[in-house]
Amino acid sequence: MNKLRFAIVEDNIHYIKKYKKLLAEIPDVTVDFAAFSAKEFFESDKKNDVDALLLDIDLEYPEAGLEVAQETTKPVMFISTYSAKYLTTINKMREDGKIVVPIMKEAILNPDSFKKQVLRFCNEIRQSSPTLKLETSEGFVTINVGDISYIASEKESNNGKTIYFTNRKKIGVSRKEFQYFNDISPRIVQIHKTFMVNLDNIIGQKGGEVLVKVFMQDNSEKGETTLPVSENYKNNLI
Repeated sequence: MNKLRFAIVEDNIHYIKKYKKLLAEIPDVTVDFAAFSAKEFFESDKKNDVDALLLDIDLEYPEAGLEVAQETTKPVMFISTYSAKYLTTINKMREDGKIVVPIMKEAILNPDSFKKQVLRFCNEIRQSSPTLKLETSEGFVTINVGDISYIASEKESNNGKTIYFTNRKKIGVSRKEFQYFNDISPRIVQIHKTFMVNLDNIIGQKGGEVLVKVFMQDNSEKGETTLPVSENYKNNLI
C-alpha cells in the first residue's frame, strides 16, 4: 500500500518536530514538508503533491488555518488547542463533503492515541474518492477519481488523452481537462511521457514496469495491463 503524503502547517517548531517524530512511527504515512504559515504553504511548489494536511488553526494570524482548509482541496486534520472552539465551522466543512478531523494538541501527550486518530483519518481518506466532471466527445461525464486506472496520450485519440478505468469503458478527453488532475488527486502521477497512473490501482511492480488493474471489454482477458516506467519518473512511485 502506498503511503499517504502529509504536509504539516504549524508556526511552532517544537510541535513540528514532535509531529514529524510521531508520524514517522506510522507505516502508512510520510511527511513531505512543513510550512510555518498559511502563506508559506500556498507558495510552496509541493502543496499539490501531498494527500493531506496536519494543520494548526491559529498561524500567522487567528483562524488562518481555517482559511487554508477552506481554500485547499486536501483532507485536513486540525490539531490545535482551540479545535473545540471551531467545531461549528469544522462540521459545516464536513457537511459540504470535505474530509476534516479536529483533535486537540494535548493528544500528542498520548502518542498511541494520537497515532490511532491519524490512522482513522488515513482510513477515511482511502475510503473516499473525489469526483470530477469532464467534457468528453460524448458530452459531460462525472467520474470517480478512484476508479481511474491510468491515463494515456495516444496518437489515435483525437481528444488528446484517453482515461482507462477499473470498472467502466475508457473515455477520451481533451488536453485542457488535465489542468484539474494535479490539484484534485496527487495519487495520479506521471510514470512515462505517455502514461499517468493511479497509485492506488497498481497491483505489481518489477523493473521498469508496473501492473495495474483495468476494465477489459473482452471478458476472456484478465483485468490488468502492464505499463512502462521511465527513468525520469520512477521516483513518483516511491
